[in-house]
Amino acid sequence: MFVNTTMKMPSLESDVHGGEIASDKASSTIPRDVTFWILFSINLSLMMLSFTLNLFLTIVLIQITLRDLCSN
Repeated sequence: MFVNTTMKMPSLESDVHGGEIASDKASSTIPRDVTFWILFSINLSLMMLSFTLNLFLTIVLIQITLRDLCSN
C-alpha cells in the first residue's frame, strides 16, 4: 500500500481581500522565520558560551601545567 508522505505546508502569505488574511490558522501560528531566528540565536549563544568556557579552562590548565613544571 502506498502512503503519501508529502505534506503541504500552510501558506503564510496573505490574500488581500479587504486587508484580511485568508487563513486564520496561518495567522495564529508563529511564522517560520521567527522560529528559525530564535533557535539560531539560542544555538549561537550556546556555542559562544562553550567556546569561552573551553578557552578559559585551557588557559587554566596551561597555567597549572607550567607552574608544576617550573616548580621541579
